[in-house]
Amino acid sequence: MNPFINAFYENILEKDVNLKNNFLTIIYIEDELKNKNIDLDLSTGDMSSNLKKVDSFKRAIIKYGNVNILLIGKNSNDINFLMKSIKKTGKVYVNKNPNINNVSFFDEEYVWSLLFNNKNELINFYVPEEKDNAYKIFNSIKNEVRIGKDFKDIGYNNW
Repeated sequence: MNPFINAFYENILEKDVNLKNNFLTIIYIEDELKNKNIDLDLSTGDMSSNLKKVDSFKRAIIKYGNVNILLIGKNSNDINFLMKSIKKTGKVYVNKNPNINNVSFFDEEYVWSLLFNNKNELINFYVPEEKDNAYKIFNSIKNEVRIGKDFKDIGYNNW
């Protein structure tokens, strides 16, 4: 997971998204065939209030370098899987312009969607970016992740 997390943060910092007002949420759902759908979601607001939401999903906060990440899964096994998939890091993420106070990005949800097969190989990757930037992101991480033989291409915005 680390290459995706690093690329996600580096990408939003390039766009001057303020880390003080925004955080990363990772949502994990496994299907009956053991395929894993993982969304990396740029979230806004108070992370601790998101931790206490009353619904059937489990939540946890982990430290990742100098930032915190909110993990969400259907059950404790999902949270444990995410915790094992994310390795410790010393990365430091810094706002390029600390005076920016943006609390929304693109005026819509900013979510990267990853789909892994039951062998933990990437088989689908969607990035809500224009084609050139989507491929730049993918090319920066493709050598650091296992890609399945069923992987065809990345998804991106076709504006």
